[in-house]
Amino acid sequence: MPWRLPSSKLYAILGVVTATATLSDRRGGRAPEPDPMEGVWAELADAAGELNRAHYRLVTITAKALETKHWFGEGIKSPEHWLILRAGLDRGRACMIVRLARRLTELPTAAAALSAGQLSLEQTSAVARHTPADHERAVTEFALNATVPQIVRATARYSFNTNNSGTENGSDTSDAAIANGEPDNPASPSP
Repeated sequence: MPWRLPSSKLYAILGVVTATATLSDRRGGRAPEPDPMEGVWAELADAAGELNRAHYRLVTITAKALETKHWFGEGIKSPEHWLILRAGLDRGRACMIVRLARRLTELPTAAAALSAGQLSLEQTSAVARHTPADHERAVTEFALNATVPQIVRATARYSFNTNNSGTENGSDTSDAAIANGEPDNPASPSP
């Protein structure tokens, strides 16, 4: 069954106030008429869930290609370039997919949410970019109810207590890099 965000929760996230109780009171206790937007919200949730699951497939295929080095080829400069050529993606989306593919085994909760259609590629990529593996479960739970900018703001500025080597929280937190769709590791391994 595809994941669906309950409409009341979606309305709360969007800051929309519904007037169900007042409609019921004005009609002498009768149930309110069905909201015509409910069908649109349900259809949108189904389509977004399908898209999220399709992105997960691209991530797993890319992870396989990274592991087996099948992305190498004549004139192909990087895994991101391979996705641009072979999948018709733009650079930003290709970078997100490669970022997730590289961290797929480190982020099981986020990967499961993406495969279930609960998180978008963009939400999951924000988790992957800013979150060390030992904090991914808590951040993923937060991400299930947050927008991409909220995830980036909350995680990019948070000082995770971790012993990861490299950057402070185990990932590149440059907002400029996110906006430009730059890969976390621009240097590609040699064949």
